Amino acid sequence: MEDLQQLLINRMYSTVVTGKGLDDILAPIAEKYPDLPVTFQVQCLTQNNYYHFSALNVDSAYNELIAEFIQFNPFPKLLQSVSSDQLVYSERFLSQQQLEQNEFYNNVLKGRDNLNRSRGFHLHRQGSDVALAAVTMPARFQGTEDEELCNLLERIQPHYQNAFSLFLKLEAQKRNVDQHTFWLEQIPSAAFILDHGFHIALSNQKGRALLQKSRFLYADRSNNLATNHRMYTNNMENLLLQCRTQKIPVGPFPLGCETPTQPLISYVPLTVLEQDTNDVEPFLKNWSPVLAVILDPTDHPVSKEMLIQKIWGATNREADIAQMLIRGFSLKETASTLNMSYNTARNHIAGLTSKADMKSQSELISSLTATLSRMPETVRAPAPTD
Repeated sequence: MEDLQQLLINRMYSTVVTGKGLDDILAPIAEKYPDLPVTFQVQCLTQNNYYHFSALNVDSAYNELIAEFIQFNPFPKLLQSVSSDQLVYSERFLSQQQLEQNEFYNNVLKGRDNLNRSRGFHLHRQGSDVALAAVTMPARFQGTEDEELCNLLERIQPHYQNAFSLFLKLEAQKRNVDQHTFWLEQIPSAAFILDHGFHIALSNQKGRALLQKSRFLYADRSNNLATNHRMYTNNMENLLLQCRTQKIPVGPFPLGCETPTQPLISYVPLTVLEQDTNDVEPFLKNWSPVLAVILDPTDHPVSKEMLIQKIWGATNREADIAQMLIRGFSLKETASTLNMSYNTARNHIAGLTSKADMKSQSELISSLTATLSRMPETVRAPAPTD
């Protein structure tokens, strides 16, 4: 049993460090006890909703039954009344009579070798969300085998919890925006990555310069993007909320009144940085990165073609094509006028559509038209004063 314990401990840390999934960490236990379902699950205890569930030593029919009746599973809720360092013995909290009145037991457990009790422990808990590991046992699993398995679970529990904590840290590091410094510097305007609220996780050089010279925008003591202008504050908050809740690009919109010299702000949800939903998503769900770009029209003279380049990161050719489409030319007419093939023009506009995070060419042109309509034909910086 000591060899199995060491194998499990080594497996926990090696699985986490190599980035493998968490479902099979307890596979050696499943192999030693092939009649016992071994589960890993992430769920909300108060609602009994499951974010993730995986089981070893079960077939597809059993998994289908679990999926159908899982909301009636009485075992996970027992964890609400114990501390995180305890191994839960379900029969100490749930009598056989209570169990026999439960739908999960009658529809799922009873027909599979009369599974009637469980051993489990917390891996991590955050509010009502919990990750846990458990082994379910039949009535006949008694005596020495039962005692040995329980002792094993108690010994590996702190190691599994530590490995899971390490897993969370590594997952959070994957979402660290520092690795995106290079592309942020390619944005030709002041740009900031806001990871939660208005907290600035990263900014480009133009963004830092803007905060130093601006009369209205600054970074507060907590490094939040802030303003001392009430209208700016309301507009920034409302637009950011729309971006985060609807997960769509918003803007560019003027921070205050629509004037040729008014700064414009746009928000883009950084879906390219979001990870696929995984086993521990409930513990990382507060991470909601947004790219905020602020265009100050008084920086230098800007034509509409230059605005397209500045706001959306378009190339010269992409901006030329977009401007002609805005004027009402077809893509075929645009390609002919600019002396390029239709396919080349189509590839250019597809590239700009992707950069702007739009779903179609028509959506792109509508957005460009709406934004440029707020700007005069040419925006010029104020003349320098002596």
